[in-house]
Amino acid sequence: MNSDAAAITGATIAHDFDEARFRAHLVTKAAKALGLWAIAGAAFEIEITLGPLGSAPSSDIGHAMLRLADLINPGRKQS
Repeated sequence: MNSDAAAITGATIAHDFDEARFRAHLVTKAAKALGLWAIAGAAFEIEITLGPLGSAPSSDIGHAMLRLADLINPGRKQS
């Protein structure tokens, strides 16, 4: 799940939003299977923020990705 979350960021930076959507969906699905509802919700928020296939994400994508990162790695150093 952590590697897929990191891949969301990499794909978004590379403007490969369809890959980011795919990775966000994987995180959502894995988190639900483990009962990690807050993480599942944050990953689903990224899916929503990215929008439909072929579109550009809304301006809230950065905030959504940071929220997921904070939930997956609560002790991470914030800049």
